[in-house]
Amino acid sequence: SDINADVYIPLGSSFSILPFVLISGTLQMVEGFDGQPVLYLAALKRKPSLELYTSELQQGYQMKTWNNPTGTEISFSMIVPANTVTWISAYADSDNDGTLQEVGEPAGYYQGGAALSTGYSSVTNMEIDLHPVPEL
Repeated sequence: SDINADVYIPLGSSFSILPFVLISGTLQMVEGFDGQPVLYLAALKRKPSLELYTSELQQGYQMKTWNNPTGTEISFSMIVPANTVTWISAYADSDNDGTLQEVGEPAGYYQGGAALSTGYSSVTNMEIDLHPVPEL
């Protein structure tokens, strides 16, 4: 059934309708993104495991994809829930097989893999450098 009700929204600078924050910044790769078929950026709900698949990125808060990226720097913005913890990471799938973090494939993480506590303020100017994954 339909509900017919008035909604009152208080005016003022501290009111937030949606409990989300913006995360923005740049992905950087000194070698350049040219030749990488797919680049992923994800806000994950838990710390990524060493063996990671693209399907797992879709289970996070948000995922961005760039097909055939070019240049050495890509700007991004994502919306994630406020007052939570997320792991921001980027991956290039060099062989486009859906498996990420393979040896030699570029990957990068916010503050070396640390969790980001979002709070209620946006996070801007985040820089994530991608480097080839070394052999363990």
